[in-house]
Amino acid sequence: MTTLQTEVHKSTSGEVDKPTTPLVRKYTTHLPPEMVKWIKREAVERDVKDYQIVEEAIRELQFKVALGR
Repeated sequence: MTTLQTEVHKSTSGEVDKPTTPLVRKYTTHLPPEMVKWIKREAVERDVKDYQIVEEAIRELQFKVALGR
């Protein structure tokens, strides 16, 4: 679901340097089929990637947990 993105620095000569540290780390988990279907449908409706839907949900959960629910 999550893709690996890396920073690439471009020099003034137009050459691309080697990638530095990843911005995100790929992570895999198991979800019920109906949840995967909902995530994919929601992503299409919002015109975003499926991992963005999952990331948003996890961030909201983190916020709620930090507030003590």
